[in-house]
Amino acid sequence: MTERPLAYAVITPVRNEADNLRRLATCLAAQSVRPSCWILVDTGSTDGTLELADQLAAEQEWISLVVQSGTGSTERGGPIVRAFETGVTTWAPGPTSS
Repeated sequence: MTERPLAYAVITPVRNEADNLRRLATCLAAQSVRPSCWILVDTGSTDGTLELADQLAAEQEWISLVVQSGTGSTERGGPIVRAFETGVTTWAPGPTSS
């Protein structure tokens, strides 16, 4: 039996995380099993997070950026849940062979 490589995605809703995003990217890249895909879902940043996320996505093929408009709220539930739903629908792993 052939063991398949582990494939997983990380979905991160971000809003005004410019001070933390580069460090998080470095940590994810250094994992013993790096994520197959890291989907950043910007939910209305105003501090440069969107620009930094766009730069990270341009530098690394495994990083994707999704901009979710109209979600400037930081309330629990709705906006964050929608960000994860957006990320999940963005990541569609290809078929795996046995």
